[in-house]
Amino acid sequence: MDPLVHVDGIMELVESARSVPMSAKCLIDRETLLHAVAALRDDLPRELSAAREILQHRDEVVAAGRQEADQVLSDAELERTRLISAHEITFSAEREASRLLARTESKSAQLREETDQLCETSLANVEQLLHRTLSSVELGHNRMRAVADLPDPDPTAPSLGSPLPE
Repeated sequence: MDPLVHVDGIMELVESARSVPMSAKCLIDRETLLHAVAALRDDLPRELSAAREILQHRDEVVAAGRQEADQVLSDAELERTRLISAHEITFSAEREASRLLARTESKSAQLREETDQLCETSLANVEQLLHRTLSSVELGHNRMRAVADLPDPDPTAPSLGSPLPE
């Protein structure tokens, strides 16, 4: 039985006891009071042992909770470190990618310019070669006409040295 029930019973005995006239004392049946105190004394060891067990269990639960909290904090710290590291790696990779892209674009523009210059030079060389060839062909025609005393070609017909009509 709960020890508090025994304490309540003892208090009820004292409160319901007859008062001694002209004093603050009361008369309580000794045997009834002793029986109530004995019942309280019998129940107290069981209750104290249960209370100790609960306290011990509480300490174990608190210790396990602290250990779990420490583990959660440790895991959180590791995760924070991992996330920061991942962020730094990502940031570094993005910065390197930007640098490489700028370098590639610069190199591409340089190669494009060099290619344009090479094409322009090649076209100018071909143009000069064609002009020399055309001049040689015209000179050859003129010599053949001079040797063969051939008449001049039709003035309306395009010559090899003149531009073609559009």
